[in-house]
Amino acid sequence: MLPKFQVCTNLRSPTDSTGFLVKWLMNINTNSHHPKEDKFSELIQKLGESSQTFPVIIFSHGLTGAPEIYYSFGEQAASHGFIVFSAYHTDKSSFFDYPSPAEISYKSRPPEMKEWGPEEKVWRENQLKRRVEDVKQLLNTFTQPEILEKYPSLSGLHHLMDLSRVSIVGHSFGGGTALAAVVTDPRIKGGISWDGWFFPCWEDLGALKTKETKDDAKDESEIKFELDVDDEDLKKLKEKFFISLDSELWQWEKNRTNRLRVLDRVPLRARDIEIIKGSSHQNFTDMSLLMPTIGRWIGVLSKQRDPHECLDEITTRTITVLKSNL
Repeated sequence: MLPKFQVCTNLRSPTDSTGFLVKWLMNINTNSHHPKEDKFSELIQKLGESSQTFPVIIFSHGLTGAPEIYYSFGEQAASHGFIVFSAYHTDKSSFFDYPSPAEISYKSRPPEMKEWGPEEKVWRENQLKRRVEDVKQLLNTFTQPEILEKYPSLSGLHHLMDLSRVSIVGHSFGGGTALAAVVTDPRIKGGISWDGWFFPCWEDLGALKTKETKDDAKDESEIKFELDVDDEDLKKLKEKFFISLDSELWQWEKNRTNRLRVLDRVPLRARDIEIIKGSSHQNFTDMSLLMPTIGRWIGVLSKQRDPHECLDEITTRTITVLKSNL
């Protein structure tokens, strides 16, 4: 997490209303800390030289999002024995600018680019690949001593991480990021999508190649897919899980098709799609808790459920799935 004053100072929200809500959010005391904050170092000292280790969750924020709007999940998961890292993505999808690194910023779709057209598809695919690279670099920080030495605060936390139990959770664009990271990084054991956006998933995600069962194959039912991976990576892939928690009011057929196009190609141990009844897209963020009446009025929140109850169900279900699969 970034220090709160830096988030407020460098806010570059695409909408004034979002900016207002985020600045309000920054006034709420939390137990989430940036590694450079004194409170983080104090916490590490209190943990001391514990011999116990804990599973790791990487959280991926959505488009025009940031870790700061998912505080409640991170703290709930930590209270259940997880170490949670919320990534600041460098694909220019964050709603504020942070001077170092400069890549943390927001860039809207160019006005001349047709929405949902081929050009935007390529642009979003490149963003997604950058996001997956962010996740890989974060994991490299944990697993490569020469990199970890550059971050003394994380070095104090390293002995508490069980890196054999790493998962990823993501909302919206972060859900697509979670799927891509699960498929492409052998170190990640599984993932959970929160109302994921899968439009950016590139066509050959999963390093797949086709093999026709016979020379005169005429339709897709006669074509089998083979994974272009070695035996060890294939074994790891078969042990993974990917669970989707979808809102009832936001998902649409084309988006679900993009997800299945990837999932149908990879032999995961477990996969499932669950619908959170009465929920909308923003019910998966802390924003839904700040102004529920206005959120319902302008249509970004479900009119059917209490936002606290809805987010609590999402968080509880996520933690239960992770505990049972890691």
